[in-house]
Amino acid sequence: MYPGSNPYVEDKTEVLYDPNEIVRRVVESCYTVKYTIFCCVDTNGLSIFVIPNHPVTYAYIDMKNRGVKLRLISEITKDNLSYCKELIGIGEIRHFDVKRNFGIADGMLYHAGATVNKSGPPPQLIVSTVKAMVQQKQYFFEMLSRKAIPAKQGIKEMEEPTKRQFIDTIRDSVETNI
Repeated sequence: MYPGSNPYVEDKTEVLYDPNEIVRRVVESCYTVKYTIFCCVDTNGLSIFVIPNHPVTYAYIDMKNRGVKLRLISEITKDNLSYCKELIGIGEIRHFDVKRNFGIADGMLYHAGATVNKSGPPPQLIVSTVKAMVQQKQYFFEMLSRKAIPAKQGIKEMEEPTKRQFIDTIRDSVETNI
C-alpha cells in the first residue's frame, strides 16, 4: 500500500497473529491516515511509539509532520513517565487508567490489540473497517477523553504527589435531592 491510497474501501474485520505482519499493517495504516488518529494504550504500550529507529516510531513522527492530529489516552505511571514526556511532543496525551489497546484512524479504521509486552507488538491485532464498530469505538474514546486529564497535569501529580481535586457534574435532578 502506498501513502495516500485508501485501504478503507469495504467493511471487513480480520485478526492478525504474526508479529511482523502486525507491525507492517500498523505502519502501513499510519502512512494512509490523513486527519486523525486516536489511541487508548495500556501502560506498557506507550513504549512502542518511542523506540529509536523503529518503523512505528517513524510512522508516528511522519503523521505529526503531515499535520495528523494524534490523541493518546494512557495511564501515566513511574514506569512509563519518560515515554509520556517524549510523546507530548508528538501529540495530545491524556492520563486515565485504561486497560485496553485500541486506535481509530480517520474515523474509518479500528485497531485493537491485547495487552502488549513493553517495546513490542501485541500478540494479536484486530483490524476492522466495519462502520458501526469504528463509530462505537470512536464514541468510547471520546467518552474516556472527557474523563481523562491532560498529561502535563498527570505528570505533575506523579512528580509532586498531592491529593487531586475532584469535580463531577451532576446531570440527573434526582441525584441532587439528597
